[in-house]
Amino acid sequence: MIHFIHEPRRFCHTDRSYLTQWFHSDTLIITDVDINEEQHLQELVDRHWCKNVVVDLSHNAMPISMVPDFLKRVPILCTEYNVWYLADHNNLHYFPLWLWMFSLRSNQFFGPVPFDAAGTKIKPMMCLNRNPRPHRQTLLQHLDPILSGIEYTDRTKTLPGDKLEVNGWSYVDIGVGHRVYSECAVNIVTETVMDRRSLSEKSCKPFVARQIPLIVGPVGINQFLTDIGLDLFPDLVPWSQWDAEQDENVRVSAIADFANFWFESGKILQDYHQVRDRVERNKQYFHSDSFRQIILKQMPYIDPYQRQ
Repeated sequence: MIHFIHEPRRFCHTDRSYLTQWFHSDTLIITDVDINEEQHLQELVDRHWCKNVVVDLSHNAMPISMVPDFLKRVPILCTEYNVWYLADHNNLHYFPLWLWMFSLRSNQFFGPVPFDAAGTKIKPMMCLNRNPRPHRQTLLQHLDPILSGIEYTDRTKTLPGDKLEVNGWSYVDIGVGHRVYSECAVNIVTETVMDRRSLSEKSCKPFVARQIPLIVGPVGINQFLTDIGLDLFPDLVPWSQWDAEQDENVRVSAIADFANFWFESGKILQDYHQVRDRVERNKQYFHSDSFRQIILKQMPYIDPYQRQ
């Protein structure tokens, strides 16, 4: 069997049994530990008879730079999408946990999760914000002229625990079951981080919910999603104007300016209905085997034995 190192008292351990399909049965997978504590981590590894070691950074999305030197020679599963482009990826392997799980409609972590939303949109735009990160606060300030006309959340509307409010209605936002995903044509996605090239479940939701995505995220995220075969509607959303912008504030400002312009034009629902066939193709492709083969192209090559 595969062995896991985790510390449930310090971190939220989740079932990683899905990883067994990519590794030999005598592999030790390090996950849900403080990757910064090198001496402690070395002691944990030394206690196990398994010497074929893999580091899984896919769930907690820790930066690759945080991995201690003694583990940099073993396979590392990471969510930084710049690794996907590497032909000679050595010990780094791109494992887009959230893209993979949402593509499969997997309830691995959460129990029953709705992965479908209607395509008959009746409202122009939504923007859900949970934790008050600086880029989200900046975005909402820029969106102030149109906030009264869109479905949005911020920290002032958030209830304790996992509950959010959308214009006064509380819910748990894991899948796309809330009415706003079925009602809103455009989803302004505010990603978790802006300074590391990785994406979360947030960027999966527009494709699952039959929406046009407008993503406030790290540099190159739109180009990456395009390169793995998804339609980012460049004829409607001019993401190439900001996708490579290194200055986070400039990037957020440009996205907000376009969102304001598009909303105030009054054409969002009309534009959406003109591309509904492309939205549906995104949905079907996102859930396909061919999509998973593309995003997981580095996973079949993981063989800890090659590094003995």
